Amino acid sequence: QYVINVVMTIPALLLLDRLPRRTVMISGSLVMASLLFITAGLMGSYGHAMPDGLDGTATVTWTLDAGGASKAIIACTYLFIATFATTWGPIGWIYPSEITPLHVRSKAVSLAAASNWACNFALTLFTPYAFQRIQWRFYLIFGSCCVAAAVHVFLFFQETRGKTLEQMDEVFGRSLFAFKRVKGEQQTSQEAPSDKA
Repeated sequence: QYVINVVMTIPALLLLDRLPRRTVMISGSLVMASLLFITAGLMGSYGHAMPDGLDGTATVTWTLDAGGASKAIIACTYLFIATFATTWGPIGWIYPSEITPLHVRSKAVSLAAASNWACNFALTLFTPYAFQRIQWRFYLIFGSCCVAAAVHVFLFFQETRGKTLEQMDEVFGRSLFAFKRVKGEQQTSQEAPSDKA
């Protein structure tokens, strides 16, 4: 998984400035959500409870014996990592620095990084206990969070690709809702040729 993460970050870094930020984040969220829901479905359908734990590990209370389903779950896991590495992995660090004014940028980016690592720390702490209590259903929570992220980006994340720092006030100033801004920009670009004609 670590090798996949590193390798798939390389094309993301090379192509990121050519793709709209919103499209990358929304599509990444939806693909990751689909993979998590598939994993939950496979684990729920083909797995079984291990109330006493597995091989002395008390937090492992659900196991899967079906060979095909196990391989499919491994494939979903690898695809999830690859999707994250090409979408939210790099953009999670880039977007905060793009949307903040210069006079608060260092503080805002520091706060974003601290929040990111605090959430990673919390996730590491509560994930084993969540798997112990609700087993495969925990993937449904992760998948739902990815769907919520896609909706949140669609509604509120303005497109910043190709914009300068000086343009951020204008980018965020027109409307609270990002999808209205994107629609307006598309109409403007479509109307431009007819104006010249």
